[in-house]
Parts: sequence; C-alpha cells; structure tokens
Amino acid sequence: MDIGQFLLFCFVGVLNTLVDYSAYNALTGGPFKWKRIPANIGSTTAAMIFSFLANRNFVFQSEAPDLVFPVIKFLWVTVVSAYLIQNIIIYLTSTVITGPGRLLQQLLSNLPFLKKQSSEFLEKNIVKTFAVSGGMFWNYFWYKFHVFPA
Repeated sequence: MDIGQFLLFCFVGVLNTLVDYSAYNALTGGPFKWKRIPANIGSTTAAMIFSFLANRNFVFQSEAPDLVFPVIKFLWVTVVSAYLIQNIIIYLTSTVITGPGRLLQQLLSNLPFLKKQSSEFLEKNIVKTFAVSGGMFWNYFWYKFHVFPA
C-alpha cells in the first residue's frame, strides 16, 4: 500500500466527510427534519460528486481520457458503500447494536465543546461516523484497484 496516497485519500476523505456531515445535519435538523436514512441518501449524494472529482484528479491522478467507465465503476463502488454499507451500519448501530454508540455518546457528552449538544445530535453523528468508517475501507481498496488502477 502506498502510504502517501492513502494519507492523501484520508485527507480528501476528511473534506468529503465535511460535505457529507454538513448536508446530513442540515437535512436532519433545521427546517427539513428528515429521517436519518433519507438524509443520509441526500448527504452522501452530494459527497459522492465531490469525492469522484477529488479522488480522480488528486489522489489517484487518473489520466484516462475516458470518463464513462471510471464514472460507472465509481458509482457502483460508491453506491454500494454509501447506500448499502452505510445504511446497514446506521440501522444496526441505531437499533440493534446500540451499546457502543451509547457508551461513546456518554463519554463525548462530557467534553466541554460537546456539553451543549443534545444526546440526539451526538447519537446520530456517532452512528454516521461508524457508517462512514466502514465505507472508507471499502472505497479505498475498490477505488485503487478497480476504479482508478495505475
């Protein structure tokens, strides 16, 4: 594994995650009040567009002139990650395997900069973090070896 490339992938992932979380929190709060799964679908769609452009041009530096097949492959990999893997993890950590999320929510709620956040805000973002983490590993390996191969 190319460590430099993986670190750049992680940096782009942080930026991508900011896009994702900003949209997710906007959709689940404020005037929208969407449920978690539809909000995740909307936020991951915005993040997906950013991710393709950043990974193609900066992380994997693909020079392939054809965009059609890389876009199709990227969409396949990312759709599985964003809409299947992430939603399964959100569902499981919201309803079935709630212990780790609740424990983490209790620990994080004691941090000074998070004390004013509601338990719902912390919980929904913790389960989203679990989901994004699962998707990150899936994405890196599929992007590297299938979508943007050297």
